[in-house]
Amino acid sequence: MIIKGNLNLKKSSIESLGKIKKLYGTLVLEDCVFLENLGKLEYLEGNIYINNCPNIKTSGRLKKIKGNLESNSLREFTELEEIIGNFSSGISGFENLGKLKKIEGYLNLRNSWRLYNTGILEYVEKSFILYNCNNLISINKLIEVGKDLNLENCRSLKTLGKLEKVGGELNLEGCLTLESLGELKFVKENIILKNCNKLNDLGQLEFIKGGLNLSAT
Repeated sequence: MIIKGNLNLKKSSIESLGKIKKLYGTLVLEDCVFLENLGKLEYLEGNIYINNCPNIKTSGRLKKIKGNLESNSLREFTELEEIIGNFSSGISGFENLGKLKKIEGYLNLRNSWRLYNTGILEYVEKSFILYNCNNLISINKLIEVGKDLNLENCRSLKTLGKLEKVGGELNLEGCLTLESLGELKFVKENIILKNCNKLNDLGQLEFIKGGLNLSAT
């Protein structure tokens, strides 16, 4: 099934989106207390709101969103590969980015204490917020963040993986186990490395357009 417009299911008693595969509008799923899954939905042209839906935990078969995703219900992505917009998680227990490779907006996963890594994510066009993700060990295959990258208080983070470029400020304050900046070459604004007690190597860093704060490190 294909729907060319919006679909508003706020406070609906629906349990699944069933056979809907493509939606060319905004999808509103708020206060849907019986909703368990997104059915066969694979493609969404507009924004999607999944809030206060306690029984839906994953993105199901959804592969691409050409809009923003806002949710305080989803805990993990499964087949989702690309978001052409922003994603802000309103749940502290978000745990898995699954197959997501690219997001052309900002990505806010602050306080996601169940998140251990960023999967196969390679590129975030705007800011990437991972503040207070205490169990985050690695940012894996991430190569570039277009604006700010906030990793403050990611106390288990040991490496920046394949990260090469940050187009804004890089905040690593309180990354107590971080040992090296690895393959990082370019930061457009400031680098904050306060209280990074185990840092002993700036890696391949070549250019900082802003300042470098190494206090208490």
